[in-house]
Amino acid sequence: MEFNPKFPRILVVGSSNVDHIVFTEKLPVPGETLGGGIYKMVFGGKGANQAVAASRAGADVTMVCCLGLDSLGNDSLENLKSCGIDTRFVRQVPGLATGVALILVDKQGENCISVAPGANGNLLPSDVSRVFEGSDSKFDLGILQMEINVETVRSTIDLLSERNIPILLNLAPYQFFPDDVLKKVSILVMNAGEASGQSGLPVSDQKSACQAAKAIAEKTGIPLILITLGSEGVLAFQNGESYFFPSFKVKPVDTTGAGDVFCAYAGTAFAEGMILSESMKLAQAASAICVTREGAQTSIPFRNEVLSFLAEQEV
Repeated sequence: MEFNPKFPRILVVGSSNVDHIVFTEKLPVPGETLGGGIYKMVFGGKGANQAVAASRAGADVTMVCCLGLDSLGNDSLENLKSCGIDTRFVRQVPGLATGVALILVDKQGENCISVAPGANGNLLPSDVSRVFEGSDSKFDLGILQMEINVETVRSTIDLLSERNIPILLNLAPYQFFPDDVLKKVSILVMNAGEASGQSGLPVSDQKSACQAAKAIAEKTGIPLILITLGSEGVLAFQNGESYFFPSFKVKPVDTTGAGDVFCAYAGTAFAEGMILSESMKLAQAASAICVTREGAQTSIPFRNEVLSFLAEQEV
């Protein structure tokens, strides 16, 4: 598997947060206080995570997001720039706080997260439409998630669809989306819970994931539906056929951001023109590396690391 010289142009519209993480022995139950944790602050947010991951995968990335005009916002903007991301359409809003996420991670790598969206809630359709006012607005893919205003997501889908730009929608955090909107999506990525909510069917394994994907595809006509099943693997439903790709076996340290890495690497691979099996291999390898590291963006691998990992798996 080699680099594709195309370097696809990807537009990411979404959230940017600063993550406050406590690594603890176990996750507390309601009313319980646990001591002895280790604290770290890192950059996160599903949109920013996917933008950084797509950039490290080899894409030319433009990011649209909303930050507070505060120290965390200033730091977040500089971080995106340092990752090689075009930040011309990042807007900082006076009087609003930059979004933050409070994350607890246990020794098995499982996490629970609470998000205060802050300025993310002020990301408007007009912020996205500005991207298309100039002549330099041709993209190979648009990537969206659900940590911003749902109307901005819907408006962006319309903007991209009108310009025949393929759309990858990560339906997380889950909100039900009507079929008439999803019909404009090229790639829909969900976990088991999200797939269950959207399809109305319980999803717990490969078979039930296939049934859910088929039900969604029949109503929407989405060409490719990807349902991630954690350490089990990924169920892909493409043009009426289902495929299952088992995960690489690694010892997880922190699963934060793994889904974002998967989405961004999968999207980049498809934008490059990779076939399904190669795209999944690349995306799953990147996600596998991610869970062996702490933090969100701090855990995102570069493409050469992913290729080295794949080479080791084939030995």
